[in-house]
Amino acid sequence: MSLKAEFVDILARQKNVFLSGKTLDIDFRRSQIQKVADIMVNHRQDLIDALCSDFKKPVLQIKTEINCIYSKAYQAINNLQKWAAGVSIPNDMVTFNAHLSNVPQPYGSVLIIAPWNFPIITSLEPLIGAIAAGNTIVLKLSEQVPALSAKMKQLIETNLDNECFSVITEPYSGEQLTQLDFDYVFYTGSTEIGRKIYQTVSKKLIPVTLELGGSCPCYVHFDADIDTAAKRIAHIKAYNAGQMCFTVNHVFVHKKVAQDFKDAIINAWKSFFNIVIPFFRQDMKQSPDLGRIISEPHTERLQAIIEKYKHQIVFGGDTDVSDRYVQPTLISCNDPNSEIIKHEIFGPILPVCTVEDEHEAINIIEMHQKPLKIFLFSNSATVIDRFLVKTRSGGLTINEGFLCAAPPDLPFGGVGESGMGRYHGIETFNTFSNYRAIYKEKYRVGLLDNLIYPPFTPREEALIDTFESKQYSRSCNIL
Repeated sequence: MSLKAEFVDILARQKNVFLSGKTLDIDFRRSQIQKVADIMVNHRQDLIDALCSDFKKPVLQIKTEINCIYSKAYQAINNLQKWAAGVSIPNDMVTFNAHLSNVPQPYGSVLIIAPWNFPIITSLEPLIGAIAAGNTIVLKLSEQVPALSAKMKQLIETNLDNECFSVITEPYSGEQLTQLDFDYVFYTGSTEIGRKIYQTVSKKLIPVTLELGGSCPCYVHFDADIDTAAKRIAHIKAYNAGQMCFTVNHVFVHKKVAQDFKDAIINAWKSFFNIVIPFFRQDMKQSPDLGRIISEPHTERLQAIIEKYKHQIVFGGDTDVSDRYVQPTLISCNDPNSEIIKHEIFGPILPVCTVEDEHEAINIIEMHQKPLKIFLFSNSATVIDRFLVKTRSGGLTINEGFLCAAPPDLPFGGVGESGMGRYHGIETFNTFSNYRAIYKEKYRVGLLDNLIYPPFTPREEALIDTFESKQYSRSCNIL
């Protein structure tokens, strides 16, 4: 499918609006972010109904997304004046008469490509940051959630300034859209597509943020509180039916507590989702708190994984493609280099590998691509320090699960195969801002003019040596 001429026209109009300076006004930015917050309040039920029809996502999870955006909007409104002011830079001996600062400036026209798994928060949080920074925006919503995308398009284009902000719901790929001359691209989605987008924008040197997937590992040490660790891992693995970029993909557990941990995971899932049905049988499928897979093809993909490892299933394994249901499933994995360890599962299937100790877990983790997050459950300062020093990832979460994404100012992002760039809080504003280094001279002392202009005399060389030695001495004292 070729890009419609209207999208080219939309971008051209947005570039003209940006050049007019309309989006630079702080009050304008605040008013547009306020309208995003108002949508979350006034159309809350519309968004819930739309996403339920698309996804069968538990209502509480949808409300969490909506509440989060409301909070993000007011965080931006309340801090925008401070964020936009920039920061002053300290002077040195040579520049003592200058005012030095680092001041944020909007990039211009921004493309935001949002995924389907958390379609409200992954579209509107970057949107808020891009508005706060003063950009015009084209927001591409996922065609996998058509009812929600149509509703959000209607609400955004009705309530926000449609000269500055546009929404696309048509099934154009990121590669197609990034052929247009945007000034910045923000993409959330798979590593495979992210790599293609990066190749496209790099040809035009367009800056980009890539929030990608990652086969996020977890290590459970023998000194951890096993029941607490199991509940937190079971919860994050089943949240949104495991369709979450920062969920635990697989677990390495110390051999001393391996069986206790597996039993605790099973007990946690049963306590979360079991519903008693006739004849006193228990059935997770009836639980209103257990979400569904986004589509039948994705369900079939997970069903194939379960079939491949069916002889290693410890718990679960039930599927229903027509209902897009996959039961939380525990697999005992003896091969740390198997496909379900190396690749992101993106579903409620949890492989568990028994290891000798933290050293073996770290060695396996470091053999694979750098993940979005690493999860660690241990009370040992030594073990924690080893993970801090010897592993590499976008983030490290210690003794927690889902709540690692809750702090509003804690930066979120990957490294290598799991992405590049950060957002959340001021980092979202920073992502969509180009920081300009400003040097403003108050006046220049004649002596300095004489020092830097040729021809150079022995006297001037001696003065330069004096300046440099004092500067060096000052730097050493600071160190």
